[in-house]
Amino acid sequence: MDDNRIYTIAVIPGDGIGPEITRETVLTLKRAGEVFGQSFRFEEVTAGTQALSHAAGEPHSLPPGGWDTHGKAGRGKVPGPGL
Repeated sequence: MDDNRIYTIAVIPGDGIGPEITRETVLTLKRAGEVFGQSFRFEEVTAGTQALSHAAGEPHSLPPGGWDTHGKAGRGKVPGPGL
């Protein structure tokens, strides 16, 4: 099943239990990729409260650069709960 493609997945941990759940999801996907011969590239996007504290006045919980990564990943997104 090796098609030599690398799938880009936007990883959006969020707040609350999001980071823990997201971390385990990424580990599961990495292992599944090893078993089934698939390659994934994970691009983490800061979101939620952490993004607000770094956004310098931006009223969004996902900074502008995060939308770019989110869009490029297409269907490959691993959002934390609530995002």
